[in-house]
Amino acid sequence: MATRASARKKKPPRSVPRSISGLTVAGFKSIREEQSIEIRPLTLLAGANSSGKSSFMQPLLLLKQTLEATYDPGPLRLDGPNVRLTDMAQVLARSAGAGRGNEFQVGMDLGSFGRLLLSFWEASEGRSTAIANDCHLF
Repeated sequence: MATRASARKKKPPRSVPRSISGLTVAGFKSIREEQSIEIRPLTLLAGANSSGKSSFMQPLLLLKQTLEATYDPGPLRLDGPNVRLTDMAQVLARSAGAGRGNEFQVGMDLGSFGRLLLSFWEASEGRSTAIANDCHLF
């Protein structure tokens, strides 16, 4: 006779991506146009000063500190333990002669799970502004 615990059907473990295999950033600080890198077990970012190395990693750190917040910071926590910014103007890339762009995007290649694309922009409503976002998995 089967016991109650063994008689219950076990659910298969939920599959999750093991790692990010590629990263794409656009419109973030010094990275105006979309730039992509492939991520391997050992990935080195090298380049001249002010060439965008930190600007490539900071969007991931912003997402990390947003997800780890002990409260609901909204779509993006700008001022946290990993990245300290005061407003979206410090995040958005400057376009030559056109001022700042209005959004930035972070894309992550998740292997067989597809590609995750996150977009963030500053939304104004009356006198107040807020950060808005959109998320697509394809």
